[in-house]
Amino acid sequence: MKYTFFVAIVVFLLSFVAANAQNNGNFISPNELYRPVGTPEKPKVSDDELAYQYYSSSEFDKAAVLFEKLYNKSAENQARYYKILFYSLISSGRIDDAENLAKNAQKKNKNNGSYLVDIGYSYLLKDDTKKANKYFNDAIDNISAGESSVRNVANAFVGFRETKFAIKAYEKGRELMNNPLAFSNDLGYVYYSSQNYDKMAAEYLNYLEAIPKQKQYICNRFQDFLSNDPEGLIADAIKTELLKRAQNEKDGTFFSELMLWYSIQMKDFSMAYRQAVAIDKVNKEDGHRLIELAELCISNHDYENASVAYSYNINNHGDEPTGLYSEIGLVNMDYIIMSAEKIVDKKRAELLDVSFNSLLKKTSISLDVSDIVINSANLKAFYLGKYDEAVNLLDTLLASGRAKSKDIANIKLAKGDIYLTAGEPWEASLLYSQVEKLLKDEPLGHLAKYKNALVFYYLGEFNWSAAKLDILKSATGKLIANDAMQLSLFIKENLADDSLNTVLNYFAKSDLAVFNKKYDEAMSLLDSAMMSPATTVINDDVLFNKAKIFIILNDYTTADSLLKIIENTYASSVLADEAVFTRAFINEKYLDNPAEAGRLYETILFLYPESIFTVSARNRYRELRGDTNFSPINDDNDIIFVPLLNIN
Repeated sequence: MKYTFFVAIVVFLLSFVAANAQNNGNFISPNELYRPVGTPEKPKVSDDELAYQYYSSSEFDKAAVLFEKLYNKSAENQARYYKILFYSLISSGRIDDAENLAKNAQKKNKNNGSYLVDIGYSYLLKDDTKKANKYFNDAIDNISAGESSVRNVANAFVGFRETKFAIKAYEKGRELMNNPLAFSNDLGYVYYSSQNYDKMAAEYLNYLEAIPKQKQYICNRFQDFLSNDPEGLIADAIKTELLKRAQNEKDGTFFSELMLWYSIQMKDFSMAYRQAVAIDKVNKEDGHRLIELAELCISNHDYENASVAYSYNINNHGDEPTGLYSEIGLVNMDYIIMSAEKIVDKKRAELLDVSFNSLLKKTSISLDVSDIVINSANLKAFYLGKYDEAVNLLDTLLASGRAKSKDIANIKLAKGDIYLTAGEPWEASLLYSQVEKLLKDEPLGHLAKYKNALVFYYLGEFNWSAAKLDILKSATGKLIANDAMQLSLFIKENLADDSLNTVLNYFAKSDLAVFNKKYDEAMSLLDSAMMSPATTVINDDVLFNKAKIFIILNDYTTADSLLKIIENTYASSVLADEAVFTRAFINEKYLDNPAEAGRLYETILFLYPESIFTVSARNRYRELRGDTNFSPINDDNDIIFVPLLNIN
């Protein structure tokens, strides 16, 4: 009975399948028959899609078969599939078929010289150079006086990297069109591809001479090329051609401005200065270019050329606002140089104070000179101990009533720093708190919160400090977040181990001494911390803080030796990755030891892959190794030495 029922079901299903096959002309597979309701059918892959899939996966023989099928369907398809079919045939080793394809296409399109190039290339693949060159030359002879005809043939040569013939094609086009500047942009790239950089530079500048509005495009091109120029050959070619044109420029300063741009890209600020002066004189400008150049020089620590640029303005634009701003710039630069030296002769500081006072008498205190006011106040407070004068100066600036919120924040932060070094930490905390509220979710607000946390740390209010630091762990600025996290962790670890907070107090006082530039006192306090009972767990912190002080004092050899102890003895410390990265940077930039620097950057990558310094280490390691074909990953931590305690 069961068997009979089963047979009946099978017969019914087969009858159903047969009926559908008759009705629709298609056989329904069992899989289709039992497909759940609502399940979409798999879309069929077309020959076109499949052919391209084969081609992209380098299955050229299969791709060629399908493209042939598609090519032969219609005349419209022949135009569409010719090139991909030609490449598929060549790539699958069917050179004769590719040759015949090109010859047939050329018979139907006698005015299209690109087919002659394809025929020639097929002979080149068969090592018949004589016939290849014949067809290549025929293609050039076939060019007519029109841009599309020229580019059609030239691009075919470029596609096969036959740059010599591509150049001939463009030159033939110039001759036919009677235009010596035609195709300059195209030729520039062909010469770049063939490493003929002198002609590359000439052609791109020809193009720019013909179409000046393309200046930004050419600058972008040059910038791309210069970024991959390890031997400096491209830079030399561009410089030579630009100089020649700038010197021969009779009207205007077009090429002089390009030369100025190039000099800045190459950080050749002496050359940039000469160009800026030439442009300033020819155009009878007010010296604004020299101020911009001087500021750029300062940001690159080229103080000599910055001084020359400012001095030019003082001598040539003394009666204009740029002359006064240049005087301000010079004095500010002197302060920057002096403050970078950390240990300063008091007599030098007094002379600079006289210069500040003289300038401030020339100018009314306003936001236009806020930098010089803040720097003057810092000089009085941190180098001369004139705290009241410093605070009064900043108060006058605040009272001007023209300050925007961020300017007010900077002034109050500077004032807070002065109160802190003058021994009035609660006044400092009040000012920092005001900036916190003023710019709660902005970087300056985070900096103010961090400074405020340090005040509590210096005062021995460690729980309060840690609480504020914990809030900063999610700050948008990674460096502040990282610094806050490290100090918070340091406080919490040592609060648990030291009920009297003896060691923490030594560290806090030492850090405050560093803030006040009392480095001998800071070292002595660190020595006391190390000699306290039960402090072996923080010896790495003592070594690290001492290393930071030696870095401030420019004693990189001693700093490196201390950091090396952390690397070798405290490899599992939370400071280990920063110690290794700092060592790498010191060896690269100051100790002239690139091999050791490379090893240390590599150590970060392999031993500390989760470190905040990993991206920077990778970029610097690859640069040291000489990798040319890589794009550095941008990261806002790609800097070094931001001493947590020296933030004024």
